Amino acid sequence: GLSGLDTMVLRCGHDMTRDALQPARGWEDAEWDAAVASVTERGLLAPDGLITDDGREALAIAEQITDRLAQEPWDLVGRDVAARFAEVAEPLALAARAELPDVTPLGLPKAEETPT
Repeated sequence: GLSGLDTMVLRCGHDMTRDALQPARGWEDAEWDAAVASVTERGLLAPDGLITDDGREALAIAEQITDRLAQEPWDLVGRDVAARFAEVAEPLALAARAELPDVTPLGLPKAEETPT
């Protein structure tokens, strides 16, 4: 029952900031504000902008669903192909991570937490 924008708004009430997420995803102010009003009305976000317990639960379910959907292609190609892709992509991923800001909507570890 959450739209993609709803989940972004909830993340901002949980552990991200609007100024990091909204421009990265291209949402207009009116769209963002409407989503804030919607999730607040549903009791998922408190009037002070912080996520509620119900909002945390809804966000956790959304994360589980997206994790499962993201895993499906890797399951289809198999463990060997997935491992080879990780091996080939690691240098590029590390180089890209080094150029990104610490706060990013990509869900990456902070640069100092990235293995070298």
